[in-house]
Amino acid sequence: MANNNIAITESVTIKIPELKVPRVFLQISDAHIAYAYEDDTNKEKELAAYRSKEWNQADIAPIDAFDSFIRLANEKKPDAVLFAGDMIDYYSESNVRFLGECLARLEVDHVYVWGNHENGTYGLAIPDMNIMKAGIAPLMGGNTEFLVKDYGEFLLVALNNGNFDVSDECKRGFERAVADGRPIILLMHVPVGTDEFARVAWSTLDDDERSTQRACEFAQFLKSPDSHVVAILAGHEHFAWSGEFAFGRMQYVSAPCFKRFVREIRVEPLE
Repeated sequence: MANNNIAITESVTIKIPELKVPRVFLQISDAHIAYAYEDDTNKEKELAAYRSKEWNQADIAPIDAFDSFIRLANEKKPDAVLFAGDMIDYYSESNVRFLGECLARLEVDHVYVWGNHENGTYGLAIPDMNIMKAGIAPLMGGNTEFLVKDYGEFLLVALNNGNFDVSDECKRGFERAVADGRPIILLMHVPVGTDEFARVAWSTLDDDERSTQRACEFAQFLKSPDSHVVAILAGHEHFAWSGEFAFGRMQYVSAPCFKRFVREIRVEPLE
């Protein structure tokens, strides 16, 4: 019988000057949930079964891996769970409904950013983007584009770059966060590229055929000291990687949840 339990894979530490209250987050990415209910059509059931089989790469079905993570988060009680995009494999009412039912069982706060798979259907007819965003928005704190969580001495900023663009709404929100002056921990789906990361990465925000000019410019700004970003948390690549995106500042890319990967992020004072 398959072991459906998952555990924390690795733990990393981010240092924040004058931090009064240490924080702990759990970061996952790329759950790729594909689910169909009994009253769904045969086409929907066949697609869900096919895509679930695609991502069963660690002797565990994607929905079982995500369910195990919910139980782990409820056990560990972090300050928040950080979902770095592609929680669903494609947009469908059933996938969004099932994800919502899972999140309803989560006993801690969560922050969820839009990935490229939330941006598309990968097998079904693409609905209107406004319908997609309206369906997922309640699971993202009401805003699919941009969200800020205030943790006193630092800000956790979440933004949508899952379509390889950074919208004007995201840019304006990020500019307001930067103007605040506090250190920023940034959560987004698509990571930024570096010379080192480029040797292994296949699709970064500033090096992809889909990337817009403003996405590339935004990635460059993140690497400047003026951005106040001390760490980037991302996913998308389907493997775990960590390294500097700028001198002294780290980017942590998560391997998929369907491969049982969970990263613990410890935020501690800079002594």
